[in-house]
Amino acid sequence: MSMRSAGSWFAAFFLAGAVFAMPALAQAQTPPAVGSETPLSGGLLGETAGPAEAADFIIRRPSAVHPYYFARVVDVLWARGDRRQAAFWYYLFQSRSRAWAETEPKLKDLRGALNDSMGPAINSWAACDLDAWQEIGARAISYEKKIPLYAGRPEGLSAFPMGRGCQRMA
Repeated sequence: MSMRSAGSWFAAFFLAGAVFAMPALAQAQTPPAVGSETPLSGGLLGETAGPAEAADFIIRRPSAVHPYYFARVVDVLWARGDRRQAAFWYYLFQSRSRAWAETEPKLKDLRGALNDSMGPAINSWAACDLDAWQEIGARAISYEKKIPLYAGRPEGLSAFPMGRGCQRMA
C-alpha cells in the first residue's frame, strides 16, 4: 500500500479511532485560544479546519494537543512531499505516544495500527540515507526534550522524558 492510499485509509481510521476508541481524547480540553490563529476552536481536530490547517496548528503548538494527533501532521507532511519533516514528526509521535500505549489498551492498539500504516514507508524512505536518518532522529530527540508535555498525560504517570520511558508515580 502506498503512503498516499495509506494516508486516505489512515485519515478515516484515525478519525474513527479518535471518536470511538478514544472517548477521553475526543472530550479532551480544547487547545488554548491563540486568537485568530486557532483553527481548532470548534472541537475535535479537523471539524472546523481542514487537515492542513490542523497540522499547521499542531506544528506551532505541539503541547496543546494529545500526542496521538501528531500522526495527522505526519500524514499531511507526507502528502505534501515533505518526507524529512514527516519522518521527524513520526518519531515525535512514537516518543510522545508511548506512555498512553503502555497504560491504555485501546490506545496501544491504535498506536500499533498507526505505526503499521505510517512506519514502513517512512522508515524505508529514511533508510536510504543513513546519515540523514540519524540526523532526523537526533533532531526529533532534541526537540522532544524541549517542547512542553501535553497537560492531559495518562493518570498515574509522572513526566516521561525521552530515553527514560514511563515512570509510574509512587
